Amino acid sequence: MNAIAGFIYLSLFVGGSYSFTSRALNYFESSILISLRMAFGTLGASVIFILMVSNSKNYVSSIKESFNNEKFPLWHALLHGIMHFGIPHTLISLSQKTLPSTIVLLAQPLSSLFSMVFANYLIPGCQITPKRVISQAITIGGIMISIIPALSSSSILDSFDPKSVFLVFIAVASVGFSSVFFKLYLSSVDTCLCSVFQLTGATVYSVVFSIIRIGPHEYFQFIINVDKKLFIYPFLLGVFCTCSSALITSIIVREYGPIISGFLYHSQIVVGSVIGVTLFDEWMRYGVVEYIESILGLLLLLIAAIIGIVSELYPVKPTDMETLIP
Repeated sequence: MNAIAGFIYLSLFVGGSYSFTSRALNYFESSILISLRMAFGTLGASVIFILMVSNSKNYVSSIKESFNNEKFPLWHALLHGIMHFGIPHTLISLSQKTLPSTIVLLAQPLSSLFSMVFANYLIPGCQITPKRVISQAITIGGIMISIIPALSSSSILDSFDPKSVFLVFIAVASVGFSSVFFKLYLSSVDTCLCSVFQLTGATVYSVVFSIIRIGPHEYFQFIINVDKKLFIYPFLLGVFCTCSSALITSIIVREYGPIISGFLYHSQIVVGSVIGVTLFDEWMRYGVVEYIESILGLLLLLIAAIIGIVSELYPVKPTDMETLIP
């Protein structure tokens, strides 16, 4: 699969889902929405897997061989799903009680920074280089500039809780580490089957989290009593965003390494912001200065993504002088 095509798909669909998700939260408690989204994502991956099994005897043979030879790291796949999907989504839902959603969203591109640091120490030949540092520096600059309008247009100082910042920090670090974890333990595993177990792990974790958070009675009563037409929200988010993200991100990390996947958040935020402004007027409270700051911040994130993606797609083996951290 072409990596650029995968990036474009996830940027459009996942980036476009941000505004869609905010509307879904008008009808769903956040942890319930996350658990249903993961469940439908698992369903989507399972359907794709069944279709592939039904249409290819060779595929069935390769899957059987993986299990017979114990080549399939089941527990690694389940754990990866929890780290990449379960922990980040649930921690972010907790942090949004006291942090504006915009600030939480803008912190997500930092996952590429965590991937770069973890990969430097865990993956041979994946050192921190000047090009990688430049893209991360531009990312941080873009985030800081983009956050200014959100701070000026919200009452964050009235409800600020350092614990929320810590939760976002852990969530973003979990995403960054999960890409490195996938490269280390899952890069040789069948993509579709791996995605099924990744999302299964994320689903179990998210359901347990939601039940603990709101109580088992409230959880199941909501599932039973909610207007079934509203399930279109978690269904679309699960199938077209979560499921596709698991499949495509796995392919990208396998072929091009763990750092590049973090730049998906850059392009997704740009697409999500454009859609939010043009269709839902999400910057309606901004003045001229805030508009300029927001646009400049998004441009920097886009530039950082381009530099980062190009340097990962067309890597040049660094010399000892070019490696910043041994």
